[in-house]
Amino acid sequence: MLGKLNKYEIKATARMFLPLYAGLLLFALINKIFIEINLLKTKLAFLPAISGMIYFFIIAATFIVTLVVMIQRFYKNLLSDEGYLMFTLPVKPNRHIISKMLVSILWVVISVIAAVLSVLILGYQKGMLRDIGTLITNFFKLPLERSGPILLTGILFLFVILAAMIVFVLQIYASLSLGHLAGKHRILLAFVAYLAISMIWQILMSVGMILLSSIHPFMNWINELQSIHQVQLFMGGMLFVSLVQAVILYIATNVILSKRLNLE
Repeated sequence: MLGKLNKYEIKATARMFLPLYAGLLLFALINKIFIEINLLKTKLAFLPAISGMIYFFIIAATFIVTLVVMIQRFYKNLLSDEGYLMFTLPVKPNRHIISKMLVSILWVVISVIAAVLSVLILGYQKGMLRDIGTLITNFFKLPLERSGPILLTGILFLFVILAAMIVFVLQIYASLSLGHLAGKHRILLAFVAYLAISMIWQILMSVGMILLSSIHPFMNWINELQSIHQVQLFMGGMLFVSLVQAVILYIATNVILSKRLNLE
């Protein structure tokens, strides 16, 4: 059933994102052509200026739309009148949460990839792809004692970014769910809830860092580590903390949708 939910959610949101990605790559290509033919030194210099403005507008719109759709799909499908229909399906609320979260993260990742591709199109030079391939090949030819720690650090970094995205999405969902408990001004309360959750978490993180720094044997052990291992340990700690936060936000959202939801 989760697969069907994901398929439906992707279909419902793709028609908003695919035209944006197509426009982004198209205007990146157009701007690259204008750069190559040096149109700025001709009477048609206004064309690359307009095209460049449209390109940056589409980049901004892509990430704004991603955020808006993330909020709109969760609120409209589960917390508005559509919730009556969604919750009559033989699907538990936690499946709805997971489905919305996975599809939201999918579009965030694709949006980043599309933006990076557009930048690569703009900055493309002859032989660039060959140079990138050579760089990657040379990296994996390094001895394991040199490439291993760097590769592990890179993998940890990707997991930290993924965990941060999960937390961001779930915090929005939890805030919307908390705001929905109010009879009026639900969007305002959701915004306040988001700020409150962020503030509480920052306080807990600060207290935790102070407590850790007061454990002298632990700090001495960290100081004796190599720099690369200190970075890995820091990333591992961030990953653990993000996962704990994600679990708390997920449970809170699921409890509200399962036991406290009021669609009236």
